[in-house]
Amino acid sequence: LWIVESCWEGFMHAPFNASLIEIVREAWPERQTVFVADSTHLAEVRAALPADIVASVRWVPLDRGAPSQPWASYRHRVRRDLHPFRQARRARRLLRAVQSLAESDVRWLFTSADASLLSALWLDHRGGRSRPRPEVVLHGELAGIAGWRSRRPTRRALDLTSSLRRWMQAGGSITVLEEHIEDALTTRFPGVVGRGTVKVLPHPASEPAEEIGPAPLGLPIQVGFLGVATVAKGFDSFVRTADRLRGDSGVRFRVAGFGGQALPELPVDALDDVLPDSGLPRARYEEILAELDYVCLPLSGEYYGFAASGSVLDAIQFLRPIITLDTPPMRRFVESAGDIGYVCADEAGLESTIRRLANDPDVERHRLQTENLRRLRDLRSPAALARVARTIWDLEG
Repeated sequence: LWIVESCWEGFMHAPFNASLIEIVREAWPERQTVFVADSTHLAEVRAALPADIVASVRWVPLDRGAPSQPWASYRHRVRRDLHPFRQARRARRLLRAVQSLAESDVRWLFTSADASLLSALWLDHRGGRSRPRPEVVLHGELAGIAGWRSRRPTRRALDLTSSLRRWMQAGGSITVLEEHIEDALTTRFPGVVGRGTVKVLPHPASEPAEEIGPAPLGLPIQVGFLGVATVAKGFDSFVRTADRLRGDSGVRFRVAGFGGQALPELPVDALDDVLPDSGLPRARYEEILAELDYVCLPLSGEYYGFAASGSVLDAIQFLRPIITLDTPPMRRFVESAGDIGYVCADEAGLESTIRRLANDPDVERHRLQTENLRRLRDLRSPAALARVARTIWDLEG
């Protein structure tokens, strides 16, 4: 059983892939498991797993080659339009390289896929090479179908929307990590998404290696933002809220993440932590997370309508109640999980909720929210999700 991570390097999505390996080992303990990924990613995933799981898995480094870069100058229009074809060709070479490493009796599970890889898998299936069809998990890359699309036919033909449509029309399936994503895909691809086309495996939330329960709630409360600081994740709303509450001694605003894109001028000096430009070491990330009383994630409904938030799952893993905005994905998530935090109508609601908690901490509700998070975490443990995986994935020998 070959698990392939072809898109991510280093720490990105390493906790998710570590949990996925645990799920597979729990669901199919009799099958040999092989994990293929960039060597830097292998190291991060191994570090996140118990020693017995590490010993039971074969680890294969993948040389992904130098990434193709988009052409920056408009003068190179033709060469730029060829860029998607270059990416697709590179993805086919990568797929062939992975397949050449495997034996004949193999089941494939891809833990992520961009447009190029989906096109390569579709071509592979049409050529009769991919039997049975691989299982494909789509993580944050699925959010690429939201928003703007190029009008250039060459780019549209190989973008994520077209690649995904071809793959599903050919009978391929994808696995998404929340039920609201299946709903969003059904709306986006009417007549294409049907029974068995989209499978749902809830995003796992393993117990941390060392249980760090919330400290008794007191003043000042600590409210933190997690992950990559982007507008889609609501970092701008978080910083503006911190700035408006700058003079309130009952709250501290923390950040465990790093800058992910060009952001508007924001008063980041209202935060207690400096936002680094590049990745934050996982140990430091967890250290800050463990000090928080609440996690504030004002997620965008458009982007996270098609993507599960690993930061939300980190909050669940560490039993930290969530303060968020009332968007369809978060509303669906909170409704299914019970009282695990506060859902605010808008940015003004974020401010008023945090101000109220800073002036009069609701200790009993915080305790109940923590217990609901614990039950939710148990439902998303690798052991619980292994039963789900066996029902949705055809990975038997």
